[in-house]
Amino acid sequence: MYEHLKAGEAEAGPVPSTPAVLVERAPKRQPVQDSLKSAVPSPELLAEMRRCIVAQSYR
Repeated sequence: MYEHLKAGEAEAGPVPSTPAVLVERAPKRQPVQDSLKSAVPSPELLAEMRRCIVAQSYR
């Protein structure tokens, strides 16, 4: 177990002196609004879903 942990420590490298180094390496995040736009279904799909739900409620 010790050898495994030491190998992981060597692979990770030294601890940076400031967090700025970690911020530079961090992946860029996309704004929340951009990700929400892609998550919203089209009005046509919503209408089709609504139609299916209403049709099933009458069975």
